[in-house]
Formats: sequence, structure tokens, C-alpha cells
Amino acid sequence: MPMSTDPIRVFLVDDDEGFRGALRKLLGLEQDIAVVGEAGSGEELLSLDLNSLPTDVIVMDIKMPGIGGLEASRRLKERGTKSKIIIFTQFHWYISYAASLGASAAVYKLAALERGALADIIRLVVQSVDA
Repeated sequence: MPMSTDPIRVFLVDDDEGFRGALRKLLGLEQDIAVVGEAGSGEELLSLDLNSLPTDVIVMDIKMPGIGGLEASRRLKERGTKSKIIIFTQFHWYISYAASLGASAAVYKLAALERGALADIIRLVVQSVDA
């Protein structure tokens, strides 16, 4: 099966602007991934019309002031968002809970800073077929 030449479109959501910047730089090293937008909170993400800014994957922190990643994920799935969702967590017990609320994957936040780690997870999630 030939690979698409279009990059995987990623939207980053984290209240830590420095962390988002680090992720943006890491993902910028990948030729097949493009960061198409960012938000600093779940509220900011939910206020956007994601249909006007198509995204393949939303990567967001589980814990943010106000609406965190789990609640934002649940609301996005209720709205019928087609984007895959990857949640950052520092706690292993949230991984299965994140999946029950609509997340396609959960990843340890600090592991995402390893070169290529987040990109590989993004690729796997995009290639997965929902049951």
C-alpha cells in the first residue's frame, strides 16, 4: 500500500507553553508530521471549530487547569470529532481510563520528549483502524 504524501496533521494542547514548544520542535524534525495548531487549555481547544482546521491527531495533556484532557476527549468524541486523540499522563492508572473516554492512546509525558517517540505513536495511532 503506497504511503500518502500528505503530512499527518497534529494539534497540540498543553498548558505548559515550553513543553508545547519542545514538542513542536521535535515533531518539526519529522517530514511526515505537521503541527497545524496549538491550544493552552481544554476550553481553548473546545472553543475552536476543528472542522475548519482539519486535524488527524490531537495530542493533549491529561491535567490542565479547568477542562483537562480526559474531559476534553470525552466532549470531542460526543461531538463526533474524527481526530484520533493521544493523552499525556504521568500516571499509569489513567491509561485505560483515557481509552474509555475516547482516547486512541495514552503516553507518559516525559517519554514523549525522547526523539522520535511521540512521532512513532502518532504514526501508529493514525494507521490503526477503529473497531
